[in-house]
Order: sequence, then C-alpha cells, then structure tokens
Amino acid sequence: DADAVAIRDRSQQQLTLMAKQRVEDAEAAAKREGATDADRRELARAYAAASRYDDSERLYAKLADETPSPELDLEYGRMLSWMGAERAAVKRLDRAYKASNSEEAAIALANAHAWEGHRDRGVAVLTEFTAGHPDAAEARALLAEMQASPLIRIERLNEQIAADEFNLALRVERARLYYDSGQYNRALK
Repeated sequence: DADAVAIRDRSQQQLTLMAKQRVEDAEAAAKREGATDADRRELARAYAAASRYDDSERLYAKLADETPSPELDLEYGRMLSWMGAERAAVKRLDRAYKASNSEEAAIALANAHAWEGHRDRGVAVLTEFTAGHPDAAEARALLAEMQASPLIRIERLNEQIAADEFNLALRVERARLYYDSGQYNRALK
C-alpha cells in the first residue's frame, strides 16, 4: 500500500533527523568547557541511537578507562551486544553484574549469554539472581522465557551432537526443535 510506504518513509526520515539532532546537541555539550562525564555518556548514547556504533564504542572505551563504574560497564556492555561483540559484552556485563548485583545488569548479562549462544549460562545468571531477589519480576519473566525456549534445548543438542556426531536420533530431535521454533530451513537441512 503506497500510503503505508509513504508514512513509513516519512517516519524514518523524522527519526533520522531526530537522531542527527541528538548527536549534534550531545557533541556540543561534550565539547564545551566544563563538560562532564554525564555529557560524554550522553554523546555515546546518542552515537549508539544513531547507529554510529564505532564512534559510540570508542567513546565508551575512553570513558571506561578514565572513570570505570558498574553503570558505565552496563551501558558499554549493552552497546557491545548490539554491535555483535558478544564475548566483550559478556566480560563487561559480568563485571557490572558482580559490582552492582542489579536486576538490570542480570538481565543484560543473561541476554548477552543468549546472543552468544549460551542460554544455559543466561539461565544460570537469572536463576542465581532471582533466588536472592524474589521481587525481580522482569528477571523472573526472562528466566521463564529462556527456560521454555526451544533454542536452549537446541544448544544442548548441538553440544551432544558435537560429542557424538553420528547419533541420528539427536539430529532428528534437533530438526524437530528447529521446526517448532519456526526455523524451517535449518529443520530441512
């Protein structure tokens, strides 16, 4: 539908303009005399929101070297996850989680483990966290979602198949789980 495409295109243009303005404002604030770490953090966030991940990563790295903190490790780790640098993200988020023991850090670390292909590690983080924090509703919801996901079973099967690559029953089970999770091409393969 042409009207829907036009609306989408206008929306995308507006979002791009807003992101560009946010970057310009943040750059101005970070370059002025007396700029604070909060100003530079906002610049890193603005770069990330504008999909300027390389600029954002460099700024976060510089800030982390100058003034390390669990909050900065959390933000930096999330950004690394978005960039696809899962190993670095897990390292940074693990440090943030151990320092702050916050629900936000536990969720970010669990997600980074999942994106790295180790949902079982994410489940372990969330299980440990929710055991000590019974009121952590978001962490409990993510834990239930991860435990019910066929992807965690697929990861476990992949480990078993790697150990016994000629076991056809394991391969059939993995194909069934791929099918159940909507990954039809992988199921056929």
